[in-house]
Amino acid sequence: MHPYYDNDNKQLLTYTFRHGILQKNTKIKFYAFGNDPKNPIITEYTINDRAALHMFGYTKNYYILFANSLKLE
Repeated sequence: MHPYYDNDNKQLLTYTFRHGILQKNTKIKFYAFGNDPKNPIITEYTINDRAALHMFGYTKNYYILFANSLKLE
């Protein structure tokens, strides 16, 4: 993944994702590592599709994902 450093909040931001095996979804976890690297702030989302994720951006209030639909045949 492509982590970012949030200068305003002094946090390292990154994410992980997992495609559903039985369900058509992608579960995403964003991590914000601050002063205590053992206890990051975790924000979770689910996309109701299988998505190919490459990178993300962020604003003061939102994470922004760059994704394409993933269809395996």
